[in-house]
Amino acid sequence: MSKSDTKTQQPTIRQHQENRTSSQSLRTQKRLMTRFQTTTKKAFEFARKWATCLALFTTISLGCVAEKESLHETDHELPTHWPQNMEDAAQKIEQRLGQLEIKESLKATRGELLDLIEWAPEVAADTDLPELDWVPIFELSETLRRHLSASDISLNDCRDDIERFIVLLRESHAKLPNTNTTKEDNQ
Repeated sequence: MSKSDTKTQQPTIRQHQENRTSSQSLRTQKRLMTRFQTTTKKAFEFARKWATCLALFTTISLGCVAEKESLHETDHELPTHWPQNMEDAAQKIEQRLGQLEIKESLKATRGELLDLIEWAPEVAADTDLPELDWVPIFELSETLRRHLSASDISLNDCRDDIERFIVLLRESHAKLPNTNTTKEDNQ
């Protein structure tokens, strides 16, 4: 064996030091990564807890201040033309339609007509009317409301649909229990 063969087989002191340094470096990197992962997990856990608390606080505080969706939820300050039931809504829509025939330019009457058409599905929803009978009221109401609000169709062009809406309200009202009795039955 020559000297060159022994040099290649045995690591030099320099190579041995480099190997030891690189293994120390790997251990240090592993320790740092473990610390980083632990710290990151703790930070995310802390942030998640605070986010949950903040969401809960926001929900509670806004829930008490939020606007009410339905006009029925308040027992005061109902508009004077608020319908008592679907028959009343049909009657009031018919009255407003008749008033508009006489004077087309009455903005207040047109506004009340639009209100009544918008409110009719809500009034119907507050009854025992099945959803199958309620959906057509809602759909026709929305169609009429869109056209009357946008004024893209004249009132005369909507008249047939409004009269169909009145008939639909009366038919739906007649389907309800306790509304099929006449005045003679109550006496």
